[in-house]
Amino acid sequence: MKRVATAVLLLAALLVGPAPSASADDTWVPTAGAVFNDPTRGVKARTRVIRARSVLISSSSNLGYGAAAGQWNDALTLYGDDALFGAWVTVFDQLRRDRPVRPRHLEYRGGVVGVDFQRPDGDPARRVVLRRATGDPQLQRLRRVECAAPAGFGDGQGHTVVRVNMYAWYAGRGEALARELASMRAEGCDIAVVGSVVSGPVVRILQRAGIPVRIADWDWGEKLSTAGDEMVFGARCYAHLKYVTVNGTFRGAATRVVWTGSENWSPPGLSSDEVTLEVQDPTVVAAYDAQWQLMYGNPRINHRPGVQPRSRPCA
Repeated sequence: MKRVATAVLLLAALLVGPAPSASADDTWVPTAGAVFNDPTRGVKARTRVIRARSVLISSSSNLGYGAAAGQWNDALTLYGDDALFGAWVTVFDQLRRDRPVRPRHLEYRGGVVGVDFQRPDGDPARRVVLRRATGDPQLQRLRRVECAAPAGFGDGQGHTVVRVNMYAWYAGRGEALARELASMRAEGCDIAVVGSVVSGPVVRILQRAGIPVRIADWDWGEKLSTAGDEMVFGARCYAHLKYVTVNGTFRGAATRVVWTGSENWSPPGLSSDEVTLEVQDPTVVAAYDAQWQLMYGNPRINHRPGVQPRSRPCA
């Protein structure tokens, strides 16, 4: 039976000891767990210490003070999947060389976890777990969602439920993704959105389709730019999450799935080095859904589009 790490809706520190030597009784089961940072509560943690191997932690958080004190972020921990770990190391080795490479997109598909990389496979030994992909992976993923949900899935009335929590969503690519969601809404999907840097055109496309949109950005004022070389005007407390949950029909099957990672729904998301993880573990998906509902339902976290609040809910 697959074990799932406890999901905690706060940023947690993870301490991993060395894996024990293999024995006839050892059973390594791929396992996943999600944690979230809530800046309105400060950084608190409840940790679970385990012994594991092939450990990966993928997070929307950057390594800076602002990520801890002024952003909502996630951290997804995966362990026990040796093939995924090998694929990840292959891509990491290419990243550290910091040179352009082709083909641009690669996929890894396991039983519970799938990953889309924007890096090619440079090691022939890894090609068994990495294959080439093309196009806009986010758009293709949305097009694999069907809006008719079978019994036991979706909203209980036959409709697939889609929840989006997206940091940056703008320009032509963002509008194309918004139009795809609008089309899905017309087909009967139950869709709702939490965002941060969401453009006016994107908001209008969604709202005209009847998709509720709430924005999680606060404390507007002067701040240091992302590059750190100038002062800019913007939100200093905001959601930095980049995930979608689907409860219904996806890839032709009844499922509950989350995809999360580093990629924004904007043009730079197609030109940068990015990773998106697709996880079909019900406990992990439930954690992401609970985080979305917490943010969507709390007026201290979200507000209507088109305003720039000066108040700061972040600690």
